[in-house]
Amino acid sequence: MDLVEQKGHLRRIAARFRKPDPERLAWEQPLRAGLLRQLLLLSILAEILFLVLGFAGVVRSRLFPWMAFESLALLLVCGWFQKRGKVAMAAALLLVSLSHVAGFIIAEYGPGSATPVLLLPTIIISGLVIGGYFLGGWTATCILLLLGTSAPISNGDWPMILFWSATYGVTAYLTWLLSSHLENLLAASRRAEENRREAVVEERTRLAREVHDTLAQGFTGIVVQINAAEQIPVDKNTEVWSHLERARALARQSLEEARRSILALRSNGYQQLDLLGAIELTARQLLVDDSVRLEAVREGEPYELPSEVETELLRVGQEAVNNAIRHSDASKIRILLQYLPHTLTLCVADNGNGLAADSRGHGIQGMKERMRRIGANFEIIAQEGEGTTVAAAVAR
Repeated sequence: MDLVEQKGHLRRIAARFRKPDPERLAWEQPLRAGLLRQLLLLSILAEILFLVLGFAGVVRSRLFPWMAFESLALLLVCGWFQKRGKVAMAAALLLVSLSHVAGFIIAEYGPGSATPVLLLPTIIISGLVIGGYFLGGWTATCILLLLGTSAPISNGDWPMILFWSATYGVTAYLTWLLSSHLENLLAASRRAEENRREAVVEERTRLAREVHDTLAQGFTGIVVQINAAEQIPVDKNTEVWSHLERARALARQSLEEARRSILALRSNGYQQLDLLGAIELTARQLLVDDSVRLEAVREGEPYELPSEVETELLRVGQEAVNNAIRHSDASKIRILLQYLPHTLTLCVADNGNGLAADSRGHGIQGMKERMRRIGANFEIIAQEGEGTTVAAAVAR
């Protein structure tokens, strides 16, 4: 193994003892704090029980009761740190307090007794409250504590020391598995919550686009038709009623489009039309008179598209036509739908004043978002005084 591999191996070992990233600690800490609070209560009750058994003579220790009072004081300090939100510090003091008592009892009864089992809870607590990254270090500390309190050379307790050391190692491994599993579950729950929030935001964005691309356009058309009716002399009632009929038709269609947006289904008004026909229908309903010449051209043999792709292209085409009619002062609008073998291309071109390609209006931003959702290429080509071309290409 060369020097580079050795360094990499040492870095991986060191990474096991490092804290996780601060963001992860931030959302894990409330859960660990709740667990630590309960463990503190149980530890205080255990210390009180130890004092009772010690005074009753059931448990022997050379430094009793001062060692018990010292450990109880550590637990109180631990509770103070826990209240201040210093979970890691409080957990470390809890481990010191428990191992302090366990060490004195092991020294009194020896490793051949059952007293080394008192260190097992500290290993479990270190893994669950502080985390798996601390577990290896604390397990090694427990083994050293067992060695330091057992005097194995004089008493010949090596077999029991090896047994308890192996038990500590197995307990640490099982605790690490449980701690890792709980951390993964928490991370998965957090990701699911983030996905849910993203889904809510995405749905709100979708509804905003739908309202802009349906109701806003429909009401714009209604206003255009009513304004046109107001400009007609009173004696020409036929033309007035013609514009009002168009406004009524647009109002009905806008209502249907609103229902479709809520249900995320295609509008009944377009179910009998193909993609080009639906875009052309929207354009002709927005036209006031014959001053704008509309041309709709299809090239290639039509083929079926996924409903989501077709709906997004429809909305982009409608928005592009709407912008051309309302903002460009164009006299000609051309809608081109090309069915190529591997690509479908939609182009809406006008000969107007040229829409700014870097415009940040809701309509243009909505078109970009729609094309991004279906993985389509989208481009706006505009030259001042020479018109605007909106082009979208999606792979079949």
